[in-house]
Amino acid sequence: MGEYEDVLYDDYAFPEAHPDYLLALGVLFGRHVDQDQPVRILDLGCGLGGHLLPLAEWDPRGRYVGIDASEPQIASGKAVAKTLGLHNVELFASDLRNPPTDLGRFDVVVCHGVYSWVDPEVQRSIWRLIRSTLAPSGMAYVSYNTMPGWRHRGTIREVLHHLVPPPAEASDRDRIAIARDALQIWKAAVQDRPSRHLRAIESEIDLLGKTTDAYLLYEHLAQINSPCWFSDVAGAASEHGLTYLSDALLPMMFPTLTKEVSEWMEARAQSFEAQEQLTDLLTQRLFRRSLFVHRGTPVDRELHWRRLEGLHLATSIRRNAENSEILESTMGTEVASDDPIVQLALELLADLRPSTIRFDQLCEAATGERHPPLRRSVSETVFYRLLPRAWSPHDFDFLRSPMRSPQHPSPLHSPGSKPLMTSQAA
Repeated sequence: MGEYEDVLYDDYAFPEAHPDYLLALGVLFGRHVDQDQPVRILDLGCGLGGHLLPLAEWDPRGRYVGIDASEPQIASGKAVAKTLGLHNVELFASDLRNPPTDLGRFDVVVCHGVYSWVDPEVQRSIWRLIRSTLAPSGMAYVSYNTMPGWRHRGTIREVLHHLVPPPAEASDRDRIAIARDALQIWKAAVQDRPSRHLRAIESEIDLLGKTTDAYLLYEHLAQINSPCWFSDVAGAASEHGLTYLSDALLPMMFPTLTKEVSEWMEARAQSFEAQEQLTDLLTQRLFRRSLFVHRGTPVDRELHWRRLEGLHLATSIRRNAENSEILESTMGTEVASDDPIVQLALELLADLRPSTIRFDQLCEAATGERHPPLRRSVSETVFYRLLPRAWSPHDFDFLRSPMRSPQHPSPLHSPGSKPLMTSQAA
């Protein structure tokens, strides 16, 4: 049996594609969001519905539609939706080149883990679907493996394609077993070699040893996996009337670069998109979560602290288990600011997790002062010192609505667990 039948997709949601988070990002870029309207989500390549079903339960008022070419995956998702009693989910087994008609309009269109894994014809179908279904003020999320950063990881895939039989000659389960065995032999061959390149290969093999069979199958054993240049993706979107907005992980828009490098990039980049392509070249980014909007809709990239005032802020930063005075990121690195106001804001957020707090309330709590001029100064400080800082790309989440832990219903309580909206590193 071929791909997508023997082994089901990994079944999980993508926190960075949560509509409340994405629409809050839109607010940061000056886009209007109607807080009172139920959200409408379309997931292209939805698999088992792992992203849609939790959202449908989270907000029963919304409409959640998914399309996937695999009938077994869709059947499984429908069964789960029925068991949960979710009546606001529609799942269709359909090729993206021939989608269901009259789908309607959606506030968010998600296409996660699909674009790099389909041929150009399907990619064009994805853009046509986004253009025709995205509401005028909506936002599309498209993720893809990125060049040139993914080229090194692609070495693993190329070798496995020489060592593992194609789908026509073996079942998915057999191919996975052969690949796992080949990876162990390969690791033994490169282990303890002095070459930096071989050490990097060994590290990638170790990483694959911790992933699921589904990831190995659909990432490295899939027939198509063509990493993309950002400029090509942005160009294809433009051909279909769409404009690149930003990365879904906002800190990725603020790479840590020296003044010399930044000035060199500014001199060479003739557009925002060209600057993003240069960033990929210099930082070797290997995966993107790009956001797109209809061409001509208002976009203001001069981010301003006032846009945060009505939004809620969550963090995955926590206090160290052994020393509560130390804050640490999801990556285990120490988080600290040399600005006392920002440091206090970090501590307040860490003590609130997984609950959220409105940004203006956080700034008031950081000083205990409500005087407008001082609050403005504090808001500017926290915004411009916190927003670009990436101790980890997943440290902070902005949300349209509050989120509170059942254990800590009050916003000023002791630490809880990881925020729902905070993703693990890819």
